[in-house]
Amino acid sequence: MATTLVEQIEETSIRMHVQARCEQDLVKALGQALKRADEKLLAAVRNIALERQVRHQGILSELQALATRRGALPISRVLAAPLEDTETRKGGA
Repeated sequence: MATTLVEQIEETSIRMHVQARCEQDLVKALGQALKRADEKLLAAVRNIALERQVRHQGILSELQALATRRGALPISRVLAAPLEDTETRKGGA
């Protein structure tokens, strides 16, 4: 069955259009999958940061309670003490 050049060009054009559409669908699906992965990663990072903040607050509360029980430091000094002073004292000791 002989086909004309015009028919072959039309068939090739249709195949290329179908192939391009399939590739566009794949790219769109990949974009959506990456977006979902990014959202999951962001949620995980936020959870880790929140857990760290809760642990940090718990440790700080325990230290303040210990200092209060021992009468070593008033609560206001513990809250007002800058972190740099603590690090300077460690380095200088």
